[in-house]
Amino acid sequence: MSRKKKYELKKEIEEKKKILKNEFGMEDFHSGGDLPPEIESQFLDHIMEFEKQFQQQNNTTVYKRIGSPDFIKPDKLQENQLSEELEKITKLMNKNGIRLDTICEVEEKEIYRFITEELFDQEIEDINIPGMMTTFIYEEFYPNHEYDIKENSEDVLNYILKPDKEFWEYIPFERENFISKDGSKINEGKLKKAIFDFKDSFSSFTLNKFEFTTVKFDIKRKEGIAEFEISYNAKPESGTDNIKFEGKGIFSLNFEYEFWAVSGIDMPGLAI
Repeated sequence: MSRKKKYELKKEIEEKKKILKNEFGMEDFHSGGDLPPEIESQFLDHIMEFEKQFQQQNNTTVYKRIGSPDFIKPDKLQENQLSEELEKITKLMNKNGIRLDTICEVEEKEIYRFITEELFDQEIEDINIPGMMTTFIYEEFYPNHEYDIKENSEDVLNYILKPDKEFWEYIPFERENFISKDGSKINEGKLKKAIFDFKDSFSSFTLNKFEFTTVKFDIKRKEGIAEFEISYNAKPESGTDNIKFEGKGIFSLNFEYEFWAVSGIDMPGLAI
């Protein structure tokens, strides 16, 4: 790029930053110090277009955004049509900046039903910027509680079986209603001390086996359990031989604020 062209681009960039500041109130806007000027200019164009559309504050629905297409009702759809029709709809959604993701495996028939009977009616901001996607997650509408219980139980187990103590506040423990093995309530301070004392007793852990055997939950009661079989080695701080812990364990969980948190621990080597 010629020196003159670079100079002109720099002037354009500064003008666009002034517009973002004066018209949209974006003080001291920085778009990335090392971006090539032509990329930075395009980036600022996208930001300005987004702000213009956002300030109009118009809403639409997913169905209108993708052009209100004709589609076959789920109860009229033949089995041999399913994959093709679902692909057509998802491609049309993606083309218009709408994406549906799933965390777990969901049958195509259910995805098609969900899109055409529920997602199409979802209200969204009427902002359509090339390259920008509005993403929906199926499980935010239909949580997979078994999956969430397993994931959060594994997060707790992995935290227990590592020596460092970082990120305590992000681990899915029940901090207000943790119940000990004898049925008494434990506050967060005592729970944290019990976990950290266990960690301090060993210099390292090796997980040999971890398998869920039973996962149960009752949403009305907001309670769940995860039973498992486990085998792990723990090396004492004293430097003696590894100690092997194995057997059955169970995590109790509570469901609050759309979130499963471990509220009880009983496993080989650690029962709180």
